Amino acid sequence: MNDIRTRVRTAATWDALREVQSEAGCLEQSTPRLNKAIREALVYAEKAHACAIDDAEEADRYKRHGKMMEVAAEYYTLLEEGASAPPTAVARLSAKLDILLEPFSDDPAFTAFCQMKRASAGLS
Repeated sequence: MNDIRTRVRTAATWDALREVQSEAGCLEQSTPRLNKAIREALVYAEKAHACAIDDAEEADRYKRHGKMMEVAAEYYTLLEEGASAPPTAVARLSAKLDILLEPFSDDPAFTAFCQMKRASAGLS
């Protein structure tokens, strides 16, 4: 939630500075120092906004990686269960293994590794 607020605030700051810059350009008494200060503030606001977006994307990657590790642990546990499971339970385990991999189907390395482990466990 803080990530979203930070992005909104930095965007709002940038918009406000743009408005100030527009208004200052209309003033007869506008000085080069004022214009320079506004331009510098715009640059810093833009950098802050870009950092807030990058930080949010990085946080999303860490969350996804954590979820992937949880799924991998559960996946391997099911593979171990499947090695000694009766044939009637294998179909149920196979369906569960498929469901676990669905959210990560866009990661070919993770998916291929899990499928390789599954094949070696005889649950393909």
